[in-house]
Amino acid sequence: MRAHRLVIVAILALAAGSVIVALQARGDVVTVERDLEEARSLLGRAGRPDVGTAGQRQALSRRAEAHALAARRRLHGWPLGTLSAAPLLGRDVRAAETVTDAALGTARGAGHVAAALGSAERRPSAGSISAAAKALLDLSGVLRDGAERVEQTKTLLAGRARSRFLVEARSAEATAMQAGRGLRVAADLYGPRGSKRYFLAFQNPAELRGTGGLIGEYGLLEASPSGPVVRQVRPVDELRRRLRGSVLPPPGLSAHHRRSGATRDWRSVNIPPDLPTVGRMIVAMYHKSGGERVDGVIMVDPLAMARILRVSGPIEVEGTRLGSRTLVKTTLLATYVRYQRDNVGRRRFLGQVGLQGARAARRALAAQPLDFVRALADAAQGRHLAVYATDPAVQDILATLGIAGSASAPDGIDYLMPVGVNAAANKADYFLQRELTYAVRLRPDGGASVRAAITLRNSAPAKGLPRYVIGPYDGRFRPGENRILQSLYVADAYGFTRAVRDNRRVRATVDEGFQGLALTQAVSIPAGRSAKIEYDLVRNAAVRVEGRHIAYRLLVRPQPTVSPDRLTVAVSAPARWRFVQVPAGFAGDPSAVRWSGLLDRERLLEFLLVRTA
Repeated sequence: MRAHRLVIVAILALAAGSVIVALQARGDVVTVERDLEEARSLLGRAGRPDVGTAGQRQALSRRAEAHALAARRRLHGWPLGTLSAAPLLGRDVRAAETVTDAALGTARGAGHVAAALGSAERRPSAGSISAAAKALLDLSGVLRDGAERVEQTKTLLAGRARSRFLVEARSAEATAMQAGRGLRVAADLYGPRGSKRYFLAFQNPAELRGTGGLIGEYGLLEASPSGPVVRQVRPVDELRRRLRGSVLPPPGLSAHHRRSGATRDWRSVNIPPDLPTVGRMIVAMYHKSGGERVDGVIMVDPLAMARILRVSGPIEVEGTRLGSRTLVKTTLLATYVRYQRDNVGRRRFLGQVGLQGARAARRALAAQPLDFVRALADAAQGRHLAVYATDPAVQDILATLGIAGSASAPDGIDYLMPVGVNAAANKADYFLQRELTYAVRLRPDGGASVRAAITLRNSAPAKGLPRYVIGPYDGRFRPGENRILQSLYVADAYGFTRAVRDNRRVRATVDEGFQGLALTQAVSIPAGRSAKIEYDLVRNAAVRVEGRHIAYRLLVRPQPTVSPDRLTVAVSAPARWRFVQVPAGFAGDPSAVRWSGLLDRERLLEFLLVRTA
């Protein structure tokens, strides 16, 4: 009887002790969570462009490091340190330890980045900018290693927190990698004068071309010990007059683009939408126009310059103050009204805008290099800024940054890119809005049927604006008319069974190019009217079928236009299949999903389906 009582007392004592330990562990877990959340918040603030000085970023990083250290001490102390040794119950503690170590490494890496960027901001040079690039790339490596270690951990109840950490760590890793690689390229512009030289092309998307718009002005961006400088900006018509003969067409240039004059006319050189192709032709044409050696081409339009002015602040040209909100309308429309009877004055004004904008970019690079790189990345998302380099190693970096302006269709996946080219010699594309629909019906054998449609709305007025803006260029056109060569680039294995314009069957031109197909129609849209083009397409091997799974991937690229296109993508599953994974923003039911939004950046859409029976 006595022994029985002793056992009961022992059990009660153990139970009481377990409750005490559980209560203490619960309190420690809450404190660890708070420390990690505070470290996360501080690191997020340190990475924001509006934080302020490098010293403030360093201070935030040090505070984040202190919170991560506090979390680690508590995790290694009693009772959590003891609990972590338990095979099953210790899983979440061990996962938290790995997350904390990753947070600590991130905080220290962010501190190094802040210090390096501070040095680059105070004394910009090839060395200081290279050091900042290295710090960012090192931070990217720390984030990658931390994410890989966390991914290998197993959790019991903390799976959602672990997944959230991985998403944020991978996003931060990509951002640090892009910024580091961007600064590495920028560092080359802090060398001996003329050691690097880029042809700077100012595009006008109010008169569309494949890479964005007609090249109206050009300049040269050169390296110098104190940073890149832009020599005088001049009308590209000067190069037209000096050009002698044509250049060799690059590999892959379609017969259609060769016929368009892309190899022999500065007004047509960027009708193809692929900058690596256009860049090679511009380099060759500039040499044939009497120009010096260049190491590449930078394509920029007013929408990109507006993003740069958000960092640098406004510029002033001939008494007009231009900021990020006023630059686009001023350069693409108001200037043509102001100087409608003074072409020389208009060219002078636009040349000064380009020159002052380039100087503003130089100031932003010197004073706020990380914010400047972010502005360029933002502009590059919509292809309003794109760069081609003759050096293959630099070109590879540009491609990984998403700034190379490629229009080549990728292998093995579906593809769509709308491209319009102005054929009326006016600026009516300032008033153009495009709506694109891509409706895909997948087949269980791996094929796909597609209805692709694009609606073109021309809101240009028929009067009230200068002829240079709304035309007519000559007797073939009417005031306010938008005449456009509208192409849809799709994957090369597609065939179209029907082409329709405004509900009537029509013929369409099909050209191979850039590893895909271009379906093209010439369309005339009167002022205030619209037109709709539709294609029915079929393709075998459009998706990957593996047993009970189907994987479908679609890459959609934008053309840099004044107003971004509106895009709708609808995907339908085959009978007896359902969606189990769709891109963010898609909604519907297991058999059909849909998304609508702005095509303001490149989008890779990935879908996964499973067989239901």
